[in-house]
Amino acid sequence: MQRHVEKTSAMAAVQPRMMAGPMKSGVLGAVARSAASGLSKVTTKMTSSGESSVHLEGQEARRFFLLRHGQTNFNAEGRVQGSSDFSRLTELGVQQAKGAGDFLSQYQFGQVYVSPLARAQQTLETARGQGIEEIPGVTVDEGLREIDLYEWQGMLKQDIKEEYPEQYDLWRGAGASQLKLPSGNMPVVQLWDRAHEVWGRLLEAPANRRPASGGSDEGDALLPDLVVAHNAIIQAMLCSAMGLGEDAFRRFQVPNCGVVEVEWVPGEKYARRWRWMYPTEDERGWRTPEEEVAAFEESTAAKQREQGDPERGKKPMTLTRQDSDSM
Repeated sequence: MQRHVEKTSAMAAVQPRMMAGPMKSGVLGAVARSAASGLSKVTTKMTSSGESSVHLEGQEARRFFLLRHGQTNFNAEGRVQGSSDFSRLTELGVQQAKGAGDFLSQYQFGQVYVSPLARAQQTLETARGQGIEEIPGVTVDEGLREIDLYEWQGMLKQDIKEEYPEQYDLWRGAGASQLKLPSGNMPVVQLWDRAHEVWGRLLEAPANRRPASGGSDEGDALLPDLVVAHNAIIQAMLCSAMGLGEDAFRRFQVPNCGVVEVEWVPGEKYARRWRWMYPTEDERGWRTPEEEVAAFEESTAAKQREQGDPERGKKPMTLTRQDSDSM
């Protein structure tokens, strides 16, 4: 059974709105959350299942696993997908989804959210077939669709490069957030607005808790939620969770069927931390907003010092570059 939320046209311009939840923030501002919120007491409890549960002044951290879809025929062809819904998983994409399902089968999820696009839903169904514990239902969230690229959707990247050379260079470079298509739309700006809205809904939704086991009356950890979506929207969600603005687009490249985990305490302005989960873990482990903002400021300053190569000194964080930049 699937439940749909935010029935918004994929081609309509996304308008920002106020919400109770994560707030938009400038990149270079300091991320001073603990002092402002007063949530300074941190304790960690091991649950009966062996997982850790983070507690802060009576609040428990919500955990979100963000999964990108498997490789599609558009990825393989070098064709721009955007929020169009014509691509399907390749054989490699199906195998990637099965691998992600094997990894995710070790977890029990309280809620599952998925993009309305077929490639994400196909990935979810394939992954669930690998033994992920059954759940009551799946929520289809229109906000989880891929970035809206309007007139570029369905075009080969090489054709876009030839027909729109200046705009394509902007899109592929450090100025992607300033890209304005001939239709007047600014895809990255709209994407960031949508990412904030999605986080607002996820954090406001009730969390499910694993029942206490072994006759314990203490209860157990909150169950994580699974979110199945796309490269660009996951980038925007991760950046906004860390307090990074649109100019950080492409800092986090997500490979096909890559999984990242975000931990967020409801009521806090930003997520508490994040980490790569699959297909390989980052040796650095958990990363905080303070660390990410500082790292981005440092890389931006280094780039500005470079002469003649604006991209030098700023390498996107990625597990693997294979298909990672195909929208």
